[in-house]
Amino acid sequence: MMKSAVASSIRSASLALAAIALGACTTSAVARLPNVNEPNIASIAKLQLAVGTATIAEPGGTTEIGLNLVTTFRIPGGNDATFQNTPLLIGPMTFVSNAVNSNPMTLSGILPTELASLATSTKGGYPDAVLEFGATVGAFGYGLAGDNTVSPTAYHKVYKNLGCGDIGGTPALISTSPGGPSAPGYNTARSQEIALPALAKGTGCGPQGTFVNPLPKVSYYGGPPAWPSPQGYGLPTFFRGFPLGFTDFASTPVAGTYQLYVTFTTALDYSTWATMQASASLPASAVTSPLAVFAQPVLTVQSDGSGIINVTVPAGVSEAVINVTANDCLLASQRPPNNYSLFTKTTGAQTLFLSSHLGPPDQNGNPTHTFCTVADVTAAEAVSPPGSIFPSTGNYTLTAVGFDYPAFEASYPQSTSIAPVITSARGTADVTTSNPVNAPYTFGTGT
Repeated sequence: MMKSAVASSIRSASLALAAIALGACTTSAVARLPNVNEPNIASIAKLQLAVGTATIAEPGGTTEIGLNLVTTFRIPGGNDATFQNTPLLIGPMTFVSNAVNSNPMTLSGILPTELASLATSTKGGYPDAVLEFGATVGAFGYGLAGDNTVSPTAYHKVYKNLGCGDIGGTPALISTSPGGPSAPGYNTARSQEIALPALAKGTGCGPQGTFVNPLPKVSYYGGPPAWPSPQGYGLPTFFRGFPLGFTDFASTPVAGTYQLYVTFTTALDYSTWATMQASASLPASAVTSPLAVFAQPVLTVQSDGSGIINVTVPAGVSEAVINVTANDCLLASQRPPNNYSLFTKTTGAQTLFLSSHLGPPDQNGNPTHTFCTVADVTAAEAVSPPGSIFPSTGNYTLTAVGFDYPAFEASYPQSTSIAPVITSARGTADVTTSNPVNAPYTFGTGT
């Protein structure tokens, strides 16, 4: 989720270079609250909220209907309104079914000052909000994400004691000593989408939704060819991909009004605050007529590093994104996996193609393979110490999301509007997600 300080660069092809400017905005003092916002944001920002149903396919062929939430929080030019904010979601439904939450019809976060107080408190015990939106989840330019800047020492103290993170995930270094401003996970720039569906059972400690079955969770990042490549050789790797903007919850939705409150500081010393509010209605007709289930797509990896995907987009979906997360093929660099996305506005059965060189560029500026080949292993071994052995197999995760609203058009860098359209003609934002495929593949013989 890109921050406002580098927004103009984000809209260009130099996405990873823009990250350098953003990383320089963090404080060098790890023992105090980071400088995160600018005064007068409340006077120019626009907060939007849309809700709808989420048809969530589960292992074994079952399906449950959850809530989908879409928010945009932008300033003129389309940039993220703040580096950090604290959301509160109130609805007519029960979000949380287990005893963690004393108010199951709300999901809330904690202010950075509250996190600092908890880190020094000797009373013991933490409020529900610490494990809900918690310290890391905020409302950004397109969706909720675990991208808040937080005090590294305070975060480490509170969440290490808890043994888990909030629903935004667990930033790095939770089990080690606090790092400085260059360490990942705290007051440095990062791109951490929420693993969805949020509140799914079977994912460790924290609040759980009302769904009966445990669910696999996926963090969705938009990548090439639908979105520009987010990374390049030797450039910052915190930006993993573009947000798809949706957040589905593993809780059964109820018709009625949903309210999102977003609180943020308006002073660098945290002496003044502002709260903005947006609301959205979920009609009973939407609850009773969700989108059809999205069947699992099928991926065939080709020997030259390309991939063929067969997919059937269900009726009622106006556009769909098929996502693949796979090994980075610069094997010697130990980079995180790459994210690839295909976009279609056609319903029904179709065959889509991932070309062979969608990976981030190497040290010579040449794109790397989408799926790794034998040639990649040979190249990695050639520049590594004698005796180094590299794997000949990789893994991929394959998912599909269908929307009935212009989700792609509202995403970066397609939209730089302060208020993009995030609802369908009936005023809701409905999604349908396939059950993720996690599978190995053998590196091919291509070049």
